[in-house]
Amino acid sequence: MTKTNDCAASTTRAWTAEASPQSYALVRALLLDTLLDAALVTDDNGVFVDANPAACELFGLACDDLLGKRAEDFALPEQARGAASDAEFFWHRPDGAVRCLEYRSKAGFLPGLNLIILSDNTERKRAEEWLNLMSRAIDETSTGVLITDARMPDNPITYVNPAFEAITGYPSHEALGRNCRFLQRDDRSQPERERLKAAITEGEDCRVVLRNYRRDGTLFWNELYISPIHDTSGTLTHFVGIQTDITERRRAEEERAGALEDMKRSSRQNEIILESITDAFYALDRDWRFTYINAAGERTHNRKRENVLGRNVWEEFPEAVGTIFQQQYEKAMNEQVTVTFEAFYAPLDGWFETRIYPSDNGLSIYISDVTHRRRAEQERDRFFELSSDMMCFANFEGYYTHVNPAWERTLGYSTEEMLAQPFLDLVHPEDRAATLAEMEKLAFGASTISFENRYRCRDGSYRWLQWNSAPVPTENRIYATARDVTEQKRLQAQVIQSEKLAALGEMVAGVAHEINNPLAAISGHAQLLEMHPDTQVREDAHTIRHMTERATEIALSLLSFARKGSGGGGNGHAGEHAVGDLNDTVRAALEMIRFKQGNTEIDIEMRFLHDLPPVRMNAGEIQQVVLNLVDNAEHALRERPVGQKRIVVETDRRRGEEEGRDAATISVTDNGSGIPEEILGRIFDPFFTTKDVGEGTGLGLSICHGIARSHGGTLRVHSTVGVGTTFILTLPAAQMPPPE
Repeated sequence: MTKTNDCAASTTRAWTAEASPQSYALVRALLLDTLLDAALVTDDNGVFVDANPAACELFGLACDDLLGKRAEDFALPEQARGAASDAEFFWHRPDGAVRCLEYRSKAGFLPGLNLIILSDNTERKRAEEWLNLMSRAIDETSTGVLITDARMPDNPITYVNPAFEAITGYPSHEALGRNCRFLQRDDRSQPERERLKAAITEGEDCRVVLRNYRRDGTLFWNELYISPIHDTSGTLTHFVGIQTDITERRRAEEERAGALEDMKRSSRQNEIILESITDAFYALDRDWRFTYINAAGERTHNRKRENVLGRNVWEEFPEAVGTIFQQQYEKAMNEQVTVTFEAFYAPLDGWFETRIYPSDNGLSIYISDVTHRRRAEQERDRFFELSSDMMCFANFEGYYTHVNPAWERTLGYSTEEMLAQPFLDLVHPEDRAATLAEMEKLAFGASTISFENRYRCRDGSYRWLQWNSAPVPTENRIYATARDVTEQKRLQAQVIQSEKLAALGEMVAGVAHEINNPLAAISGHAQLLEMHPDTQVREDAHTIRHMTERATEIALSLLSFARKGSGGGGNGHAGEHAVGDLNDTVRAALEMIRFKQGNTEIDIEMRFLHDLPPVRMNAGEIQQVVLNLVDNAEHALRERPVGQKRIVVETDRRRGEEEGRDAATISVTDNGSGIPEEILGRIFDPFFTTKDVGEGTGLGLSICHGIARSHGGTLRVHSTVGVGTTFILTLPAAQMPPPE
């Protein structure tokens, strides 16, 4: 027995004495089982006691699972819970789907039973909404739309949109029921009408241009496109027509054609003009035959006039068949539009600019040989691509439109990344106001010479760029070149820093000498007071002596700084440099660091290059630099957890670093907090320190900078906040005398 029959049996068992099971089974067979809509039988309490297959499908349940439930179990609205009136509502099925249902009910259709019928109108609703949308779209378009009935005699118009009424001047009630040809009135001798008639007869697409007349009698040129519509069986039922008023375009084309006709009537003058121009000129009729070619055309195409006239252009130039030349010629001829393009023509090994003007008689074609210009542009583009300077085109909206490969080499961004973002986003925040001011000058036509700003690299660092720019406001274009001057500015800053240190060193030396004598006297008297019998006096004297020793250390630092600032040596041995092994000097310094450190919280890793070139140096001064750099690294690691503090001391070789000579380097790298960019340029300034009061004089890095300079080398720093810092001391290799 099927589930449907099970429902019937169940209902029959629940049947009261008021009716027989045989009567209900007959009603069910005649009504429920024949309905395509969902049908439900409820008792007076609203409980489902029977359902047809359509109801089971609608609720997504088997019949046995549906019986015994009520309308409220499925979140059906109130009008579906026993109301007598018909209603339509949207129902959210338990599976999330939304259905549009039409509700009808019959209370007491059998004793003690009520009938509910639910019609699923969802697809009909969607179709109605889609038709309404399409109807609104057609009504609101500015293009004329009409529909004709191909099943009726003479293919009458059955619909026009408001745009049709506006273009033709005919209200819809005057257009409906008539054939479209009424718009041509008595102007029937139009070849395009025959094309249109043939297309309608064959049931095909067609595009024609017709002379039509508005309701007030004025002429307008109508570009008409028709397309057939078939029903589901493939039978042609209607045509839809799209009309566009091209009167203005046609008038302009006719004016050009009229000008050419005037030139033809003055054939001698026309010939003089065409023969005198440097462009190749020739005319084609509508069958693609040459009707004229000037002297420049003979020279350009290596053809004699008498051998070309009357011949088909595609037979004369078969190499052009299938190329852009044929495509553009046919576009101008078929669409009656002016066409201009540039293309390479292989048989003549040259680039040609072609301008095509259509008329009723054919085409007038001007051809300019632009090979020289195009090859010059190719040379320019090659230079653009190979230049080591960054070259670009930009617009006044703030975007690059073309950049050369030097940008990626310098900043790390791909060409696509450079073009996709506003260039102001790459400018350092502190330089944006000046950059915007420079852009305003460019907008008024002023050029930029040697303007400098900072650009962000892909790795987050910044590079200094120097700009030369020339604007062309009429083209909305800026031509610009940029040069990376980061290293140049660093060297300039280093020179300025060295000059500042030298000047400051002279002053500091005098100050240090002046305070040494008073400090010695204070220290001596403090030592005497430390032997005083009064305990408090001894303690005060000890404090005085301790502070005096601190002041003496500062004075010694000032003297050492003064020597480095003025280019002298250190440690009381000014100028004592000897050729030595840099690795041995660094090892000795690290041994002192290990002895001083006394703990293993910081992991110091040593990496030595064994074939370092020898350098001429003051070993004590170089050790002083290493000790100072490692001390700074330890200070930067204070906030790092134990076990994550790491310093790498490394020696390496650089070839050709200093004036063509080899160089040796010492680098000290930590994984500490890093140095913020805003103070990175000040760290070599005298007395500048980030340490707490009493922890440093602010002279350490200044002294190290002076030592590097006195050795003919450099001290550089690279730092990233949150990642760490690297100091690099570079010393030129010693020039060894040749062996005897």
